[in-house]
Amino acid sequence: MGSVLKELDPKCNLEEWAFFCNTKDGFPQQSNTYDCGVYTCLYARCLAGLGPMIQEDCLPQFRQCMLSSLHRRILHEIPLPAIELEEYYAVDYVNKYYIGRALSIANQFVKFKFLHRVFDRYVWPGRDDIDRVHVSCVFFGPIALENTGPFVVPDCVQSDIDKIFSDTR
Repeated sequence: MGSVLKELDPKCNLEEWAFFCNTKDGFPQQSNTYDCGVYTCLYARCLAGLGPMIQEDCLPQFRQCMLSSLHRRILHEIPLPAIELEEYYAVDYVNKYYIGRALSIANQFVKFKFLHRVFDRYVWPGRDDIDRVHVSCVFFGPIALENTGPFVVPDCVQSDIDKIFSDTR
């Protein structure tokens, strides 16, 4: 970093700067061939003082957070906000997503009770649809639903969810 600063501004006094990471072992490295952009964005946030580095097992959730940040034009805080019990979230389920209420959380897995979408409304199915999913599958929320049933997701939120979900495909 010091050499880059000196190249950009030869008058830069490096004595005024504090460098906390001087070797590649000083910060996390990607272990695959496709997370370089995520690590670059995460490291840039750290340099700007917008949060700490995160562990590799949290990268899928951070990637979803990046998509949400881009669409909403805001920077989410790191560490990512924890999933709150009894709140509603959008959960990626391979080819579609569901809106579910978080029932319990244990060891990076969340137990959800899912609503089913019927046109532009969300309803509880006749039989409970409950499943455990990894936190990395949760890509949006919490969501404030309207009505007491059938539930409605506000149009602006629904379009954000649809857009983020389609961008992850």
